[in-house]
This record gives sequence, structure tokens and C-alpha cells, in this order.
Amino acid sequence: MITIKLNDATIRLGGQFQGALARVKALPGRAWQADAKQWVVPMRLSDFRQSIGALPIDVLSAANAALSGQHITSYGNRYSNAEWQAKRAIDALRIPAEIAARCDARHQAAWAAFVAVVGDERTAQRLDGMARHYGSLEEAAEAGRIQFRSAARRAELIAAYDALCEAECRADDEATAWREAEEMCILRAAGLD
Repeated sequence: MITIKLNDATIRLGGQFQGALARVKALPGRAWQADAKQWVVPMRLSDFRQSIGALPIDVLSAANAALSGQHITSYGNRYSNAEWQAKRAIDALRIPAEIAARCDARHQAAWAAFVAVVGDERTAQRLDGMARHYGSLEEAAEAGRIQFRSAARRAELIAAYDALCEAECRADDEATAWREAEEMCILRAAGLD
């Protein structure tokens, strides 16, 4: 990140380093302070924001105290320091391996049950692809992309695919509950709940 001293704020400029540096060097009146390891740019934060384009900014300090500690994304979204730190902590969450393994086992069991009804893996994969493309096996059949050997087989495969979809949705419930609880703890700790 590049540290920049403006007329009314000190900021850190993010984004791809060489591209961000090139934008700073293109600004009129800019100067490098080697001892402080920062650029000095004679303009206000609002003007800098317009001239620098879509690069993320961390406001380290500002004349307007409400801006201090803010993070401004490349999209212009503003976060307080607490919000930004909480967002980063949430983004860094990883499902524990043992929970992920149990979820994966449930996914595999659901798929195996569907394959058992279909009869073979390759056909199950093709049916799954068609259902995902058309929204459901019924829609794929209505579009003429799947032909069943009988009405009974059609009903059996559609029921099996619906069961697969239901099991897939439930397979990640444990991971979803863990993540939601961790997010709530992070938000509470940051005073954002």
C-alpha cells in the first residue's frame, strides 16, 4: 500500500502497487518524502478520490474526524474501521476441516443414492447437467432433451433428483450454522451487532 499525505487527510492507497504508484506519480505537485516514506499530494481527499479513480483507500487520519479510520473500496463503498476489520475477519473465515468433511460425506452420500436409482455415474452426470441447464428434470423433459422409457421411470428419476437436491441443500446446514455463529461473534466483538 502507498501512504499519501493530503491537505486534509493521511491515507493508504490500495490496489495493484505499480498501477497505483503510476496514478500517484501522474498527479500534479506530488512529492516523495523519503524520511516519512510517504507521498505528499497538495489536494483535498474529495478531489483526490475523483482524480485517482477506482482504487481502495484507507483513511488513516483526517481533519473531518468522521472520515478517520474509514476504508473506501474501489466501488466507493465506505466502511468504518470496525466495519472493515469485521468484514475482513468474516471474509477470512474457513469452515473447520472436520465440519467440511462431514458436509462432503453427506454430499457424496446424496450423489451415491441418486446414482443408485439412475443406474450408472455417466448417465447421472448427464441428467444432473440437463437439470441444472433447464432448471429441473421435468423442464428438460418438456424441452425434449430427455426421453424416459416409461412414465413410471420418469416419476422415479424426477423424485430421485428432487431428493438429491433436497439432500444437497441440507448437506451444508452444519457449515452454514457454524459460519453464521462465527460471523455473529465477530460482529458482536466489533460492537456491530
